[in-house]
Amino acid sequence: MAQIIEQPSTPGDVQRYAIWSGIEDDFTHLSLTEDEVIRYFASKAYEDARARAIEIMEKLRKGERPYLQFTLTWGQANERHHRSHPDAYEFEQHLED
Repeated sequence: MAQIIEQPSTPGDVQRYAIWSGIEDDFTHLSLTEDEVIRYFASKAYEDARARAIEIMEKLRKGERPYLQFTLTWGQANERHHRSHPDAYEFEQHLED
């Protein structure tokens, strides 16, 4: 788990931050501005979300159920959508379930 730590500063200086890794038990970044810290964590969140989406799509391509019993087919999702929104356009089913 990463921690954001305020570095010592003198009055009037721009506040700087360090990132501490509990896994490495060491600093991974030093002397970052607030914006750099935010960009670091936003980039990390993007990378994690991208990896998760790729993992899910690979499982779907293999015919696996990435959401276990909650995994829906196109037809099941379309049916639920139609039940929830009976006046909405019913999606055309392009793939066989």
